[in-house]
Amino acid sequence: DAAVRRAGSPQPRRRPRGRAAAALALYAIALAVFFGGPLLALTIEAFTVRRGMGGAGVPGIGNFLRLFAGAELPRALADTAATAVPAALLALAAGSLAAAGLRRGGRIGSCVLSLPLAVSGIVASLGWSLLFPSGGDALIVPVLAIAALPFVVKSLAGALATLDPSPPLAARILGAGALRATLEIELPAIAPSLLAGGAFAFAMAAGDLNAPIVLGRGDFEPLPLLLYRLASGYRFSEACAAGLFLGLLTAIVFFLKEGRSDA
Repeated sequence: DAAVRRAGSPQPRRRPRGRAAAALALYAIALAVFFGGPLLALTIEAFTVRRGMGGAGVPGIGNFLRLFAGAELPRALADTAATAVPAALLALAAGSLAAAGLRRGGRIGSCVLSLPLAVSGIVASLGWSLLFPSGGDALIVPVLAIAALPFVVKSLAGALATLDPSPPLAARILGAGALRATLEIELPAIAPSLLAGGAFAFAMAAGDLNAPIVLGRGDFEPLPLLLYRLASGYRFSEACAAGLFLGLLTAIVFFLKEGRSDA
């Protein structure tokens, strides 16, 4: 019952022992090496100020100061927010409707909603640019939302499948309308999954390079595009600084999601 009431939120578990503990230890080691290692290297390089390409470096915050002095980083943060936030909200709204429809649908509907996973982001972006040659920046938000839609649907469909139909039915019998029963009973029950889907959608939209580089026009430059431009210009230390901001941005969203899920 507790798992149903808090679908999608972390549940207390007993301390692992034996093979389970060994498997978790191996996973922690792999995570430290293959996830923590690159992040540590990126952080060190971001705080290393070099004289020329490949020159000797000294610790400092000069890379961040150069990005802020030229307004490159603030502009990239603003452009990232201008696309990632509405894309996450759009994916969450469309994903909620799709997940609700899947409660009455079958496997075909689930396969159709998973189709964006079968097509590379760069291929989809090129196709959109051919369909709407003058679309430009206006296409970026819906393209990012479509790419994140399957993850939102999977998150919400699993939560909706665990819901007990008795409380909403009892509320309807006692006189509550369908909308009120949904908003006051079902919505709070799937709130952790809503937050998880929104966080995944934001992280995917904020870190996507394909749509901005193919569909973007003019001075539009979110963080992934800024990082790409800096690395292409052999400004690797500054690219690491921009990448660190992108990682922190998505990490903050997930930390906020976890805090709200545990509340």
